Amino acid sequence: MANRERYHLLLRLVDTRDAGTGFPDMLGPKPQLDRLAEFGLRDVQPSELRRLRELRDALLPVVLGPDDAAARTSRLNTLLRDYALAPQLDNHGTLSFVSGRSGRIAGLAAQVLPQAIDLLRTGDVSLVNTCQATDCAAPFIAAGRGRQYCSPRCSSRVRVRRFRSTTERAGGEQK
Repeated sequence: MANRERYHLLLRLVDTRDAGTGFPDMLGPKPQLDRLAEFGLRDVQPSELRRLRELRDALLPVVLGPDDAAARTSRLNTLLRDYALAPQLDNHGTLSFVSGRSGRIAGLAAQVLPQAIDLLRTGDVSLVNTCQATDCAAPFIAAGRGRQYCSPRCSSRVRVRRFRSTTERAGGEQK
């Protein structure tokens, strides 16, 4: 079973895209500052925002692309080369990755690319779904069979809308 927290930062970065739900690209001309803060980025320069969008857009086909393992792997390997990611082992045996590039976006890449590696290596990529709520398209790890919503909040909103719709129709028929 996949640990949802293991891929949290990766999925949150991918979730900044314009998914056609009426919400704009969170990294667009007017970026959502709270989302940037979540990535440890404050006072972002336009060039950093552009690089962050490029990283996100390059990760999209890895995380949400068609079910083509070779294409996903190739894309991820290209990103690993582009960011010159190298493994580092500390004295306690903890593995981390560092980027051969400088800057805050390279530092973020050193955090999310290992999550993408694990996503593909473990096969958990097959568990990535997008929320089926009409006003959401957040990617999430579907730990249970048939899970359609990214959170209890989205699931509840859909159930409430469905209930209200049914109640309104039934009320209209009784008049």
